[in-house]
Amino acid sequence: MKLTDGMKQPFNNIMITNSSFAGMTTGAGVEALLLPSFEVIHIHKLDPTVAEKFVREHLLPETLHSMHTRLSDAHKTILTRKPRSSTSAPVYNLTRPTILICSHNSRDTRCGVMGPLLQSEFVRQLQRLEYIPSTEHTVDTSSQDIQMESRQPESESSKVNVGLISHIGGHKWAGNVIIYIPPTWAKDGKLMTTKEQKAHPSPLAGYGIWYGRVEPKHVEGIIKKTIQGGTVIKELFRGGIGPNSEVLRLPF
Repeated sequence: MKLTDGMKQPFNNIMITNSSFAGMTTGAGVEALLLPSFEVIHIHKLDPTVAEKFVREHLLPETLHSMHTRLSDAHKTILTRKPRSSTSAPVYNLTRPTILICSHNSRDTRCGVMGPLLQSEFVRQLQRLEYIPSTEHTVDTSSQDIQMESRQPESESSKVNVGLISHIGGHKWAGNVIIYIPPTWAKDGKLMTTKEQKAHPSPLAGYGIWYGRVEPKHVEGIIKKTIQGGTVIKELFRGGIGPNSEVLRLPF
């Protein structure tokens, strides 16, 4: 996706990366995951008009930085997010933890080598802990399906999404692993009902945690401490993003 010059601004940082997710069973088209808002948008058709509509409804800021004060009202309107319409793509809640692993081999071989190894170990450990049913996924699967839910979390067994992504920077920290914990995630590592959200939320519910220099030997601990326990592993922590899009640094 390419942002036009009129849409670009230095005060609204956006990172766009490709993923290896196999996709969702919603027909033709592609899915866009918006993080840390934990939303999934199904785009049925890819063309410049649809892409521009997606950018204007989901990627542009709702309010402008004070540096834009002197702009004309017309220019401010161009740079500001537009309300969704009846023809907009449907939006779903992403209610499962999502693990993104950098595997950009052409940019730096370190991530190209480490990424698939980490994905394989994450899948193996998640299967062992029954977060990914072994009947649906095998350890050497190259990609995992994204779980897309309705506006309310469902009371089914817990699952975790795992996928390889393209360049995110910082390859000297390979392997790079980003873990997004949805707001609907409980402290004991389960999908919460609305009532449980208030009683037993994970301390990291709604957070995105970035880890670096992750090796396969760290994977089991990451699952147990971060996804299940809601704690950050300081030795691997590179930063993160909070529920209100705030940048995280230790301690937080």
